[in-house]
Amino acid sequence: MISFPFLSSPLTFLRFTLLLGLVPVIATCGTEARSEVETTGPWRAVDGEATPDESRWKEGDSSLRWDFEPGGTLTHARDEALAAALDSRTGGVRMWLYSETPLEGRLEIRAGRYTFPVHLGFTGWRAVWVMFSEDADEGVDKIDGFRITGPAEGGTLWLDLVAFGDVPWFRMGDALTPYTNPRRSIGAGGDTWRTPECWHVWARENVPEPDRAPDAGERAAFEVIAARYEDYLFGRMDDPRQPVRLRAEGLERYIESGHRAFERLGLERRGDRVVAGPGAFATRDDGRTPLPAEVFQPVALPLALDARLNNSDRARQRFLDLIDYAHDQGWAERSMMGTNYLETLRISGWVHGIYILRDFLRQEDRLDREMATLAYHIEMAEIHADPEHPGANADYLRTKLKYRLLHTLLQDDTPEKPRDMRAFVRWADSALDRAPGYAGTIKPDDTVFHHGAPHPASYGSNAIHMAALVYYLLHDTEFALANQTGENLKDALLAVRFMTGKYHTPWGVNCRRPIRGPIMVATSAGIGYLAKARDDRELGRAFARLWNPDYEGYQNFFRAASAGIFWPHAPGSLPLLLDIAERYEPEPDPQGHRAHPYAGMNVHRRDRWVASVIGWGRYHQNYENGRGNKYGHYSTHGVLQIFGRGNPVTPEESGFVEAGFDWRRPPGATVIRTSLETLSQVPIRLYTDDPFLGGVELDRNHGLWAMRFEDPHLHHETGFRFRKSAVFVDGTIVRLGSGIANSDTQHPTETALFQNILTSPEQKEALEAFPLRETVDRRWLLDAAGNGYYVPEGRSIELFHGRQESRHASTGRETGGDAAVAWIDHGTAPENDGYEYAIRPGADADDMETYAAAPDYEVIRRDASAHIVRFPAAGVTAFTLFEETDDLQVGPIRSTDRPCLFMTRADGDRVRVAIADPDLRLSTEQETGTRAHFADPSEEAPLRIQLSPDWRLAAAPDNIREEAPGQLEIICRDGATYTFLLEPAP
Repeated sequence: MISFPFLSSPLTFLRFTLLLGLVPVIATCGTEARSEVETTGPWRAVDGEATPDESRWKEGDSSLRWDFEPGGTLTHARDEALAAALDSRTGGVRMWLYSETPLEGRLEIRAGRYTFPVHLGFTGWRAVWVMFSEDADEGVDKIDGFRITGPAEGGTLWLDLVAFGDVPWFRMGDALTPYTNPRRSIGAGGDTWRTPECWHVWARENVPEPDRAPDAGERAAFEVIAARYEDYLFGRMDDPRQPVRLRAEGLERYIESGHRAFERLGLERRGDRVVAGPGAFATRDDGRTPLPAEVFQPVALPLALDARLNNSDRARQRFLDLIDYAHDQGWAERSMMGTNYLETLRISGWVHGIYILRDFLRQEDRLDREMATLAYHIEMAEIHADPEHPGANADYLRTKLKYRLLHTLLQDDTPEKPRDMRAFVRWADSALDRAPGYAGTIKPDDTVFHHGAPHPASYGSNAIHMAALVYYLLHDTEFALANQTGENLKDALLAVRFMTGKYHTPWGVNCRRPIRGPIMVATSAGIGYLAKARDDRELGRAFARLWNPDYEGYQNFFRAASAGIFWPHAPGSLPLLLDIAERYEPEPDPQGHRAHPYAGMNVHRRDRWVASVIGWGRYHQNYENGRGNKYGHYSTHGVLQIFGRGNPVTPEESGFVEAGFDWRRPPGATVIRTSLETLSQVPIRLYTDDPFLGGVELDRNHGLWAMRFEDPHLHHETGFRFRKSAVFVDGTIVRLGSGIANSDTQHPTETALFQNILTSPEQKEALEAFPLRETVDRRWLLDAAGNGYYVPEGRSIELFHGRQESRHASTGRETGGDAAVAWIDHGTAPENDGYEYAIRPGADADDMETYAAAPDYEVIRRDASAHIVRFPAAGVTAFTLFEETDDLQVGPIRSTDRPCLFMTRADGDRVRVAIADPDLRLSTEQETGTRAHFADPSEEAPLRIQLSPDWRLAAAPDNIREEAPGQLEIICRDGATYTFLLEPAP
């Protein structure tokens, strides 16, 4: 968790509401005679006057008005807070300035030995955040205090919330202080973040001048795109179908809430352009009222919708008041309000409000101003730069992707419009390309990424949903996105749909929340838009299977109308989606197997159930918290989660419920059973040193996953190591573990088979006894969610049925629930333990009795070097080679020169082989908490194998060649599976 020193350091806030004892400082006019008067307050003016003023404030009910003559000064004496700031590496000043009219020139500010300028020329409030050691210059001499020197022309400024103390790392420069944060704000083309001001400066020299007006085809394309978006926003709102009616009711409630929120602001218009109200700040400004989240989000879009749908003059005027207020507060072109870090995540309501009321704002002479502000904050200039790498941040895709399109559509038919549109299309195609390394969003294996990790449960799914909408808006026009972009989106959307039970993603990829809502409800709309745009039957059938207006999740979706980080609730979208769903026959539940090496995860589907397994390693994080997953460290220790119950299938019906869930016994994980308090203290986004984590998919029907683990970190798992695998063939999952060891003599090491939180009396009654706590030696068990577990003889199992106490993953408060749990106890400080068991999802007692008498697999090998499992009836064998080997005695391969995974399947007299080197070969250098070179692609590397003399190569892709008879070289990359065919040697 990142700490922000500014939030916890003692600060002195010079709140001018407290300066009532200040004696005005009066100076004579001119520059010859200077007058200085002592005051009882902290400020002293020379050639000017400093007085408390209740007409302006940023917080409280007054500020300090400074009327200055040319070159006049305003000085604050050195105090404890200023002294500490001057002595601290991260010390500096934060303050707010207000100007009624644009002033020429700049302020010169001295603080101790530091000096820096503040450029003028603005109106309204502006923030200055300057860290002395990084942003300011060191002067020849120093002063004993803090001094502001006015420009060559006299004038008036107001100051408020001047604070000396630590200044945060996320500060951003703007027109006032463009030099701020030089280590991070280095401008376009660098390897750190680019701020809006950097892009603004870059654009002056680099955005090409347009060479012509839009032609007839381009104008027609803009008309089609705008008409589609208008239909998406407000089309067919009189549609009688229930979802449309529910959305209309939700809109009514949303509009009413927006007016109430507006009234709570208590805004006061002062002239044509100025509206005063409570101070509004940047999102990361000390917990004060954030303009995007607490003003724009609850107010802007409801007012715009009321003005448009109900032709409300009151709503139009209130919207005008709102944006004038925001502008006066500092939401303007070339104004950062201190920082716009995360700011664009909460401006959706404002952006859509501007677009919806564009004609009204043009009439009121506000549209150009708001468009300039929008272009600045969404870094519109970036679309004209050469992309640094394929892909884009998921936050960009769920926000700026659409905002940049809307900004282009808002333009008049000038030459800039087609220029910007073509640049936007180029940028969007790159942003939606397959992203290398840890970059977002769509990975080579179809996983969606954010924060360097798989994020299908929020960021990633939001991103591809919005991207599919943009693809739909542009399709079949001169500005259509590339066909490959559509293919990338299709693969990513179908991958998310494959890993969900139906609507819910598993814990291991839920990132900041162990239990997520039905994310595929909203995401399914993206599948629908893409199906419509591409006339794609596969996508259409997938959408029709998910689209169920009677499901509670969809009912909630229909009732929603609000804008959050993005806005998926446009009223006109529902008739469109309803039509798409009616066009297609629903697909059956997906079946098969998928390996996602960038996620360290495999997914297997049969009948109505889905099983997923996930790990962590050299390129894969342990977990992410974000205040919602305090105990999530073990969620990637080989957790195997099965969703198979419910209509639709849900985590809750499948036994995964937060209340009472023991985060130290996730199913399939091998863990040290420490305290929850200890577990909550494990840092997030840790990596191991071992690159062996990944999977293989055979014919997209069967699969193998494996993990080689040794924890190098100095917390409670020091010395912890194991090797584990999971083999998925038809309806059987085989779990193997070996080499389990650690030096912890205080806590047992365990591997959980299952943990079900009981959600109904019937589940409790179906158990053999409740409560129950015993060690059993049985060949098979059933969990409470309808899954069978086969355990070979010789391994005892710990079984518990009873009340289980735990803690809430977000709040840490105590929770409890009835549970059924089974686990293998490896004891304390195990030296070389292991396990074997098989899972048969959807089984009952008769099924398991029959299966235990004749299992469909056999373990050929389970040791530190290899796990080998054979399924005779299916003709499938799975090989996990944790080390390079030259002594394989089974199968068609005799040796490999590096660790790898492969599966074989008999195909008549031939053998099909699917093989993968799971090492992604990404950069692992760490810098300031994140990986350096995060967008460096996976490196290619050869894997050399020697075939058995009984076999020869019959067919292979281009990356596989025969170096010599029976010697194959396979060029591996991205942890991908490669398939080749062998035939009997003559």
